[in-house]
Amino acid sequence: MKFLSSSNYFRPLSLADRINLSAAAVLRATPSPVLRLLGSRTNSDGDKIAPDVYASLRSLDLIGEDISDMPVEEARKATETSSLMAAGPQIKVGQVTEIQVAGHRVRYYRPDNTTSRKIPTLVYLHGGGWVVGSLDSHDNPARYFCANANVAVLSVDYPLAPEHPFPAPINAVSDVLEAVMGGDVPGVDTERIAIAGDSAGANLAAAACIQLAIVGHRQPRLQMLFVPATNVRDFDTPSHREFAERHYLTAKQIPWFRDAYVPEVADRENPLASPLLAEDSLLEKVAPAYVAVAGHDPLRDEGEAYARRLAAVGVPTSLRRHTTLIHPFVNSFWVWEDAKRAMDEAVGVLRHMLGVMG
Repeated sequence: MKFLSSSNYFRPLSLADRINLSAAAVLRATPSPVLRLLGSRTNSDGDKIAPDVYASLRSLDLIGEDISDMPVEEARKATETSSLMAAGPQIKVGQVTEIQVAGHRVRYYRPDNTTSRKIPTLVYLHGGGWVVGSLDSHDNPARYFCANANVAVLSVDYPLAPEHPFPAPINAVSDVLEAVMGGDVPGVDTERIAIAGDSAGANLAAAACIQLAIVGHRQPRLQMLFVPATNVRDFDTPSHREFAERHYLTAKQIPWFRDAYVPEVADRENPLASPLLAEDSLLEKVAPAYVAVAGHDPLRDEGEAYARRLAAVGVPTSLRRHTTLIHPFVNSFWVWEDAKRAMDEAVGVLRHMLGVMG
């Protein structure tokens, strides 16, 4: 481990950031009966999108931007802006430092009053289709887990595609996880470690556990997979077809992300790219899993299929479908009420599995 910087890392807000936060605050303060006047959407299972989520989708319809039409750097900037709007004002934690673990930048969050004693720790991997997303776009989700679960959080700045295609991101994540579990980071209780991620980050979290199984090393206590991408070979599921458009993540974006991350067709069957395609003999060795999917998300069915496969081979697995939500709920707990409930449920699971008391 190499120490990089010490601060509580409070990001500066531009004028555009402040305007976006103000717009999100208006949505957050609008009563549900008023939001219902905008209408709603109901999926084929009869699950209705929450009014505040639908209002956000209507605003996206009006903007009409699609990041898959943008140059990569512009798409990354757009993602940073939208994540700030949804996740809200920065949550205070005890301490934030930046360190280097296994050669990769990691943002290290610790709760209040923990000094340097060893505490349960969550290794977190941001979403963004392996192309966008960053430590900053997922700063507040990391803070949420730190402050509410009373755990340390190590948020990993893994390399992004297309500059760094498969297997560079999963190799980086696996190296960091091995180093953390091996005791390379001070203040981490190496017997109480969980790994988590959302979307592409959940794909990497699942793959990291599979990689540990491949080399025969110890697993973390828990893998938390939020709206996971588990199959980059095939996109032919009912949820992919039903939510192909106008549900934030689109059928146009998904192959754009995939082609940047796994450009070689043969690699798309590798279980480190597509965990759903792993052999039973590998899956039966991975960590207990909490899989949370959104009811109106193209990735819903592959996430549920992965949870069912884990359970079928004997891995203790909890599957939760949040019926009123769409794909980016991990980043949207400030603006969507049901997203906050989903995060609070995940906090409870994390505390239980890591034995956090008080």
